[in-house]
Amino acid sequence: LTPIDYGIALNSAPNLIGEKNNMRFNQYALRFEGWIDIPEDGIYTFFTSSDDGSKLYLHGQEIVNNDGSHRNQMSKGFIALKKGWAPIRIDYFQYNERQSLNIGMTTPDGKRKDLSFEALWHIKN
Repeated sequence: LTPIDYGIALNSAPNLIGEKNNMRFNQYALRFEGWIDIPEDGIYTFFTSSDDGSKLYLHGQEIVNNDGSHRNQMSKGFIALKKGWAPIRIDYFQYNERQSLNIGMTTPDGKRKDLSFEALWHIKN
């Protein structure tokens, strides 16, 4: 698809993004790209909870596939990461009615952490 707009998202709530950018509220897609700070080497679990579909990529590799038109549901995936900055991408699409998107991770020591988009870094174009 050809993007109709670009910008910096400080919030992952699709309805807030839509309101700000005068987007339609059904049948659209969003792509979020940035960098995440990985605090230590180890195995990380990432998740997306979304209504409708979402996917999460790290280093260009699909980690979470929560795709499809569905009510809010969570999917997760695992990846071994080294300490430092990792490129992250989240794709989201909204088909109809309710809309939600949340992302998070579990660190190697078992602590679960919701990830706000404010915690991700981006390169300004």
